[in-house]
Amino acid sequence: MDESVVGAALLERGITFHAGMSIVGIVRPTVGAYKYGLGGVMRINKEHVLNFNGHGISVMPLSDLNGRPSAEDAVLIPTDQIVETRISMKWLGFNLVIETQKGPVEYKVRHYAIGMPWHRENLAALLLAARGK
Repeated sequence: MDESVVGAALLERGITFHAGMSIVGIVRPTVGAYKYGLGGVMRINKEHVLNFNGHGISVMPLSDLNGRPSAEDAVLIPTDQIVETRISMKWLGFNLVIETQKGPVEYKVRHYAIGMPWHRENLAALLLAARGK
């Protein structure tokens, strides 16, 4: 799947998309994720596409049937509600925590995503940007 598919799905919902700023992560069920409306799509091992853009972080689950982004379930976590974003290295990937005013939203991010070569490049760019802060 090309990253432009993610962009088209987000734009379909009227959510801003920033090319080169999308990664794939596995959601961890948390109170913060539930409060942002991800309750129906935060099962264990559920993959989401996250796009970091000028208005916040958009979250869109991938379909279990075809692996395509599910535009109708897309959610935007606005920048003004994000307190902090942390990423830490783990044995087989990274742990991404988005601290919000409603609680933390946590993701497990692997080094690679099968069928999405843009994930690895974008993850490297985001890690470099986070390191520079």
